[in-house]
Amino acid sequence: MARLELDRIAKERERSQARRLHDQAAVEERERALSGHEREIEAARAELDGLKAQVSHVGEEHSALRAEMAGLDERRRAERAAVARLEAQIGELDCA
Repeated sequence: MARLELDRIAKERERSQARRLHDQAAVEERERALSGHEREIEAARAELDGLKAQVSHVGEEHSALRAEMAGLDERRRAERAAVARLEAQIGELDCA
């Protein structure tokens, strides 16, 4: 009877050790996968930071270009007004 109990305990110990090794391997695999995901997340964050910097730069460039365009547009309107004044003066001289 004691022999049967010892055999049962030995088998249970083997199953327990096998289960522990299996569980340990599963944990190690999950840790490797988690580590890989963390690296991917860090790379994505770095890329996102780079994209945010680009967006900021493009926004600043856009503002500068809009200001330049407004200046050019104002200059064009002033030139047209000057041309219109000159044409009016020429018209007055021709009539006189």
